[in-house]
Amino acid sequence: MAAALLDGDITLNTFESKRFLDPDVVELMAKIELREDPEFTKQYPEVWNCRIRALTRSGKQHQVHATYPKGHPKNPMNDQEVEEKFIRLNERLLGLQRCRAFFDFAWRLEEVNDVGEIFELLATYSKGNK
Repeated sequence: MAAALLDGDITLNTFESKRFLDPDVVELMAKIELREDPEFTKQYPEVWNCRIRALTRSGKQHQVHATYPKGHPKNPMNDQEVEEKFIRLNERLLGLQRCRAFFDFAWRLEEVNDVGEIFELLATYSKGNK
């Protein structure tokens, strides 16, 4: 949460130890308090509540509440959002061209003769092993 607040987004870098061990992240983590809301717990798993409150130095409070995260069956992503998320999470590993080739294949999966082609599109190799 601290890295996401500082960076303005959640990316693969958010989960790298060098990011979440950065002094700015560690300092903000010390100011974050996690509390269970018993009402939210009672509603789970039917309802997936999340509430975040932030208190500024001036004492002003900001609050955001989400019932279902984006991508949950009750709050699905559209095709463009799925593609954007896949590319954001995989471009560094696969490259943009392979990510796009994957979706060109995946969106016509019902028409292809050999679904095994998908493994070549997503396979990663160590140096010298292809």
